[in-house]
Amino acid sequence: MIPKKAIEKAIEGGWAKSEFPIEEIKVFGSVAIVTRRMSAHSTVDTRAVLSDVALDASFWESLGKALGWPEKEVLYDIDPWDGSTHIHEQPRYIINAHRLIQLAWQGGDINSFWDGLLK
Repeated sequence: MIPKKAIEKAIEGGWAKSEFPIEEIKVFGSVAIVTRRMSAHSTVDTRAVLSDVALDASFWESLGKALGWPEKEVLYDIDPWDGSTHIHEQPRYIINAHRLIQLAWQGGDINSFWDGLLK
């Protein structure tokens, strides 16, 4: 659901910050494993369930920071009841998180979503 490159970028943007350097990131199906170097002779693996990561606002915010997304974006919504237009601002990372969730619900092409997002 979330490619390795997105996890790497989010970490670059400050997600899951740690004093220990990352040695390796692996994605196996629905789980990501991040291996960190603790000392010259030891590492520790942290597992993250990708469906949980997809709902983690700090993941999306960090990904947006790494990819240079604008902090706020103006959105125009049309009220289905009376046709009135509502204008509001929302961070780009929230917009993209909602797009992913909507694609998943609708059975859309999630790989294309990530390809476009991570260009």
